[in-house]
Parts: sequence; structure tokens; C-alpha cells
Amino acid sequence: LVYLQEPGRFRGPRDHWEVGVRASEGVVERLFPDAMEMRVLLTHMRPEVARGHLWPILPDARKCSALGYRNRGGTLDEFGMQFANRASWANVLAACARLRNVPRTALLTRDEAAAVAGRGDPQILRGDA
Repeated sequence: LVYLQEPGRFRGPRDHWEVGVRASEGVVERLFPDAMEMRVLLTHMRPEVARGHLWPILPDARKCSALGYRNRGGTLDEFGMQFANRASWANVLAACARLRNVPRTALLTRDEAAAVAGRGDPQILRGDA
């Protein structure tokens, strides 16, 4: 698990000023080693935009999944917003299963997998349930 406080330091620099503040190759390799090909990005912004900005650390779309804000929800609580935008903990595990080419039920219970697929009760995914 890697948290990026300043994701702009990991994108391709747009000018000479950004070259000076981008993360060093050593930092990038320690955080995102080439041997770890499969990656899941969870962002508070639109995942397509984040994925585009972070192409240097998410180079192969077939081996990366981006989850985040999808303009769904409204006045929901935190869990409701995450679930509506397909960015809950269960959605992260479902993305991992897809990248690993295993069934969701390899990482989620049958009820959890059904909720993620929209065929079950999402309340089962609440941390306080």
C-alpha cells in the first residue's frame, strides 16, 4: 500500500520546473518496483484523470485498475459515497481479483461479491455491520 501525498511528483514533467521537483528514480523504483506489475489506484478524484496524470507509474492499462469519484451519490454517508462510486474496500479487492484473473470470491465472500456486482445487499460491506 502506497499513499501519494503529492501525486504530481510522479507524473511526467511538463516543464523544467517540474523536472526539478519530480520524485527521483530511486524513490519511484522503491515505491513502484517494476517487478510489481499489477497496480490498483484509489483516488479522491476522477480515476481516468488520475490514471492519465500518473502514466509513468501506471504504464500498462491491462495490469492497472483506477477507482475513484464517478459522480454518483449525493447526500450519502462516507460508506455510501464510496460504494456508489465503486471505490469501497470491496471494490478494491474486486479490482485485485480482476487483475489477478481470479474470481471475486477468491478475495470476497459470496455475499460481498454479490453486493459489489449489484446483486446483493451493500450494507454487508459496511465496516460496522
